[in-house]
Amino acid sequence: MSIDRKKLEALLRWYFNTVGEDLLAAIIVDREGLVLASQSREDKIDEEIIGGLSSLIEPVLKRITQEFSSGNFGTGTFDTEEYRLIFCEAGEDAVFISILDGIAMIDPIFPYAYLAAEKIARIFDGREVSPLYQIFIKRLGQK
Repeated sequence: MSIDRKKLEALLRWYFNTVGEDLLAAIIVDREGLVLASQSREDKIDEEIIGGLSSLIEPVLKRITQEFSSGNFGTGTFDTEEYRLIFCEAGEDAVFISILDGIAMIDPIFPYAYLAAEKIARIFDGREVSPLYQIFIKRLGQK
């Protein structure tokens, strides 16, 4: 499978700029939990912490990937002492994980996570990805 990494990187940059300071990292994993793409706030979280989080949430990832492969997975959240995580199915091939500050409110972030997951699925399927972000933001009543 050929993945357009430039589109994934651009999408993750948009996601970071849109969600704001509460977003510490965004990770795209495949059905087995292998990291396909990631981005993090270097001042808040580094790649070693992402690796550590992967081992911390390995049982959760295993369950999610099992449910994902059986078709029963959609979205979910998981809290640790320091972080809040949002998991969104991103098509047939991936799960999109948002790692947030432990005290972040997740309800305002869910629409953006859903939109990003849909865009990820389109990138993986080789379909065109339209830049609907500004329209989406206006519909939510933000400037």
